[in-house]
Amino acid sequence: MKFAIAGAGYIAAIHAQAVQNCGAQVAAVVEKYSDKSAAFASQFGISRQYTTVEELLKDGGADALVIGTPNFLHAPQTLAALNAGIPVLVEKPMAMNAVEAGKMLSASHKSGTTLMVAHCWRFDQDVLWLKSQLHRIGRVLRTKGYGVHTHWGPAGWFTQKKLAGGGAMVDMGIHALDTARFLLGDPQPVSVYARIGTFYKDFDVDDTGVIIVNWDNGAVSYIESGWWQPHSDGAEAATQLYGQQGFAQLFPTLLELPDPGKNQVKTVKSGFKQ
Repeated sequence: MKFAIAGAGYIAAIHAQAVQNCGAQVAAVVEKYSDKSAAFASQFGISRQYTTVEELLKDGGADALVIGTPNFLHAPQTLAALNAGIPVLVEKPMAMNAVEAGKMLSASHKSGTTLMVAHCWRFDQDVLWLKSQLHRIGRVLRTKGYGVHTHWGPAGWFTQKKLAGGGAMVDMGIHALDTARFLLGDPQPVSVYARIGTFYKDFDVDDTGVIIVNWDNGAVSYIESGWWQPHSDGAEAATQLYGQQGFAQLFPTLLELPDPGKNQVKTVKSGFKQ
């Protein structure tokens, strides 16, 4: 397969390396700034460089498009590719808002073309192991999750609302939120409470947030998001799940199950490095 990559920054490089690791080809890069495009093309042996997705689509020669650009470009670049019948993997957050996301989903359905959002933790070996074990803790009543940077945060377009749409919640909190939802079996939200603010730096997006989601399966999820926080109770996407028959945790990944014969708790850990 021949992949095109939109963007030439950190996450675009991760995707380009992944494509090559799978034995596929990075055939083109789409990047507004010529110096970044040239360096990216040199790094990954890419022969074709474009400044817009429309230019790429006009030339053809790409079987799929990976979008790793600033958030405000996610929807227009995705729509252009889907309408041309090109499958898309777009980085999180999916779009700037729900309206844009809805248009992207509609374009995927209308064209019959695959659209995928890069929620990476759904493919992590610890996450998949824990999901396979959750039946052992019974019905999950509540979860706690963390998407927090301690003592640092991003700069540049990440901190500009017109380019990013939001701050720590859409950058970090979304990892914790999607991981919890995946582990719960992808329920639908019934109601959401959110409290976000900017307290640590001077920019127009949030650096601190708490959200509570009530799901249609009866579970409730508590999520913390943040940049520049002085402390976090867990690593990125760390999740705790409280079941009727036990407790499960992601990062470090384990189960705590009652051991009736000994009147104590038995701990079962994943076999993966954490």
